[in-house]
Amino acid sequence: AILCIIIGHMGVMKINRVVFTFHVPIFFLITGYFFSSKGTIGDFINKRIKTLIIPYAFTCIIMVCVAVVKELTMGDASNVMYVVKKWLYASIYGAGDSYTTPFYIEGIGAIWFLWATFWGCVMLKILDCVNEKLRAVIVICVFCVGYYSRNICWFPLSIQAGCTALLFLYFGFLIKKIDIKKINVSNEIKMFSYISALIVWIFFVKDFKSFWLVHCDVGRGPVDIFGSLCACYLLYVFSMVIEKKKLSRVLGYIGKNSILVLCVHNIEINLFPWFKVYQIMSQYGIDSHIQIICVACIKIVCDVVAMIILSKVRIIRRIYNIK
Repeated sequence: AILCIIIGHMGVMKINRVVFTFHVPIFFLITGYFFSSKGTIGDFINKRIKTLIIPYAFTCIIMVCVAVVKELTMGDASNVMYVVKKWLYASIYGAGDSYTTPFYIEGIGAIWFLWATFWGCVMLKILDCVNEKLRAVIVICVFCVGYYSRNICWFPLSIQAGCTALLFLYFGFLIKKIDIKKINVSNEIKMFSYISALIVWIFFVKDFKSFWLVHCDVGRGPVDIFGSLCACYLLYVFSMVIEKKKLSRVLGYIGKNSILVLCVHNIEINLFPWFKVYQIMSQYGIDSHIQIICVACIKIVCDVVAMIILSKVRIIRRIYNIK
């Protein structure tokens, strides 16, 4: 999923129409699945600040520093203050994308996910003590608030995206209650569920218009939300298939360090001049499709290698909660 997020930010629609159907929702589902109601609300918030907001803040600081160095070495030194203000504004506002109305908002990039997850988790914790039937209604109402309010103004710290995230967190929370691993079903039923989910997902990809949770955009609404859940289910099935394979060890290592990979990727995608890489390849007459494949591979290798190196640094391990 985290590798799909990396290639999903390349701006290639043929890739986006596939990976956007599951790459962010699956993280919200996983978070909801492992949601724990233990402890007080205060303890819960403190823990989420430690695991989500501190990594966000540290990444923003590094982004400002890297942007300054980039401007001093590759750009115009007179623009340093502008660059600092730009990224500080983006960091404080915490929007995943840039907006122009009703006023200009500078997007911070992929780490909007950390704020959205924080708000979604806090809301789910608050709702944990609510009657089950009422809780389901409130989750849908909160989702609708986030979905419709985006047309008025994008609020700070991706709180609307958190409202959208709450729905998927809640789905994960419900799945945990079902515990599908313990359900005894025949192979025939399993195969039928796989094929049915695959058909729904194929049609979702085929008719894909939009599904950008960063904008609280769920495409055609309930139909595409169901399609996304089917896509996530298929990813789960695929993970079960490769669980005993050597590949799972590599993917598992990357997956457990997803937040660090995401933060490294956020710095890379915002500050590395990828357009120059494309220009160089174009000068050598490399086909555009080959260019995309090459850049995708370079991005993945660079982000993963950077994650491996940084995960060995003690202070990074503490900030990003790497065990």
